[in-house]
Amino acid sequence: MGALKNNFRVTVVVELDAHGYYAWRPELPGCQTQGDTLEEAQSNAQEVVELYLEAPNPEERCACLSKAILTTFIEGESIRFFSVANRGVLS
Repeated sequence: MGALKNNFRVTVVVELDAHGYYAWRPELPGCQTQGDTLEEAQSNAQEVVELYLEAPNPEERCACLSKAILTTFIEGESIRFFSVANRGVLS
């Protein structure tokens, strides 16, 4: 599988459940995969993203990838939001 011609950053959400690792991309509807290990799910996600982005025309691809995705999680007793991208507390 060849690398994408342009540099793109795509958010990959990986969830662990009883069946293994499930990976999906919020920016790319229907673009999802799985793996028995985290490494397999990540490798499959790379391949699926490349295949997905080969299909749309350039305008559709840019529209999909221009979405801003903020990845956070909630922790602690006094609910704080933590930015995974910046590794800093937002509020």
